[in-house]
Amino acid sequence: MENLLTSTIFDGWKIESVLGSGAYGKVYKASREEFGVVYHAAIKHVGYPQNDADLAELIMNFNMAMNVYNAALSSGAMVIQKSLVDFIR
Repeated sequence: MENLLTSTIFDGWKIESVLGSGAYGKVYKASREEFGVVYHAAIKHVGYPQNDADLAELIMNFNMAMNVYNAALSSGAMVIQKSLVDFIR
C-alpha cells in the first residue's frame, strides 16, 4: 500500500499529517484548495482484518462494545423510569 502521507486521495484532498490512531485505524489531517479557499478535514483510514485471528479479535471487540452500549442503555432507562414515576407522584 502506498504511503498515505505523501499521496493525494479522493478529489484533490492531500494528507498533511497524522492526527491520531486507535484500535480501528489512523486519523489524518487533510486539506484541499478550491477557488483560493483552503478546506481542512479529518480522514479516518480503517483497515480490515488480514487473517482469521484479526477477524476474531475484531468480532470480540465489537461484542464487548455492544455489551457496554446495551448496559448503558439499560441503566439509563432505569434512571429515567424512576425519575418519571417520582415526577408524576
